[in-house]
Amino acid sequence: MKRYLKAGEKLLLNHPFYKDWESGRLSERDLAIYSAEYEHFIKGILPLAWKELRYNNIYEEELEHAELWKVFGNSVNYTPTKTPQTDGMKRLIQKFNSIKHNKHSLIGFLYAFEHQQPEVSKSKLQGLEKWFNIPDKGKEYFLLHARNTEEKGILENLINSMNNDEFSKCEETFEETINILWDVLTDIQNLCLKG
Repeated sequence: MKRYLKAGEKLLLNHPFYKDWESGRLSERDLAIYSAEYEHFIKGILPLAWKELRYNNIYEEELEHAELWKVFGNSVNYTPTKTPQTDGMKRLIQKFNSIKHNKHSLIGFLYAFEHQQPEVSKSKLQGLEKWFNIPDKGKEYFLLHARNTEEKGILENLINSMNNDEFSKCEETFEETINILWDVLTDIQNLCLKG
């Protein structure tokens, strides 16, 4: 049975922070704040989540993608933080920790991010190329993810094999995670505005 999960109104591309990125209203400092905060998700949560699902190519998430994110951060002169600065990122980590041993909830958690990543990466890449003088190496994370739909496809296959009870757990976590991801961006935007 074909099942559909969509971000709806909380599609990340609709968030004002990404709209500002797309139209060149962010500064390099804003990108540095974003990069440092989102690193907790890209280098921390995502590899752990895929590992919990026993994803075959965990090397990509743990090393390659995490390293590409670090290169992006370096290209905007970020300062990594040991702990998250925003309540949204703290909630995202708490959500992951609360569902990481439930396979179907974990799939919903991951899908909330992964089904959006190709289009979001395309938009961010276009913004970087149009408005920022960032070396090509600093754009590689977004270049890779703008073309890569493998993770999205893996999760969709898992979702379509679920029974109704399993899908219900997946869908509930998906919707919660969509809202938290939106809040993370709002918190990052507010952090940027504080100066």
